[in-house]
Amino acid sequence: MKRSIVFSVILFGSLAVAQAEEVLTANALTAPERTAFSLLSSVMDIVSARIDTRNCFEFRGRYPVTLFANGIEGQRKQNNMINVQLNKTPISVMGYPKTKIPEVGSQVVTAYGVTWSENLFNPVRYYRANYTFSETDDLLEMNSKLGLYLSINLNTREYTTEAITSFNRSPSSDPADSYASYIGWGMSVLSNPEYPTHKYWERFNMRRDEGTNGATYFVKDLLAFRQSCRIKIEMIGHNGSDYISQEGNLTIDLSSPTDPIVTSYDY
Repeated sequence: MKRSIVFSVILFGSLAVAQAEEVLTANALTAPERTAFSLLSSVMDIVSARIDTRNCFEFRGRYPVTLFANGIEGQRKQNNMINVQLNKTPISVMGYPKTKIPEVGSQVVTAYGVTWSENLFNPVRYYRANYTFSETDDLLEMNSKLGLYLSINLNTREYTTEAITSFNRSPSSDPADSYASYIGWGMSVLSNPEYPTHKYWERFNMRRDEGTNGATYFVKDLLAFRQSCRIKIEMIGHNGSDYISQEGNLTIDLSSPTDPIVTSYDY
C-alpha cells in the first residue's frame, strides 16, 4: 500500500513531546478518540439509512469528510463535529462527550445539526445516539434513533440502530516505527419500527504517530444474501492527546465483505 499523502510536522518544545508520549503510552482510547469514533459511527448510521431508502448503486462515489474532536465536555459544537457532503446535501453531526467516571466508563451523545449551507430539502429529520464506553475502553455499546424525509411532501421513515464494538490496542511490531493503533471490530443492526432491515460488519483502525501524523479508517460492510455495499471513511491528519483534526473521504461502492480494504495509508 502506498501513502497518497506525505507530510511532516516538526514539533518544538517539551509540551508537544509530553503530549506525544501521553498518546503513545495510553492503554485506552483518549477522550478525542472516543468522540471521533462516535461521530464517525453516527455518520455511518445516517448514510446506511439513506441507502436503505434507495439503493447502494445510486449512492456510489467519494464524498469529502472533515472531523474535529477535542473530547471535552461543555465545548462549543464546532469543537466536536463531523461534516460530510453527500450528494450535494451536507450531513453535520455534533458530539457531546461526558467526563469519564473512574471504574464506570464514559459516554458520548451525538446529534444531527442543521448547518447554514443546508439545501431547501433536507432529508434528515432528526438523529440522536448514545455511545457508552467501558471503563477500560475495550467495549462499546450504542443505540440511536433516526428519522428521514422520503420526499419533499415530508413523508417520513424512522429507524433505530444498535451496535456493539470491541477495541484493542495494537502497538507497532517495529521498535523503530513509534506509533500506536486502536483496532475495532463490531456488528450493527439497522431497523425500522417493524423489523430489522440490515446487518453490517464494522471494522475500525485509528493510527497514532507521535501525536502528529495520524490516520483513521472505518469500514461498514452490508451482510446480506446476493447484495453488497461497502461504506468506508478514511482520513489523515493530527491525532494527539489534545485533539483530533482530520479530513478525507467517505466512499460508497459495491464491494463485498470478503473484498480487501484498499487504503491510501499504511496502518
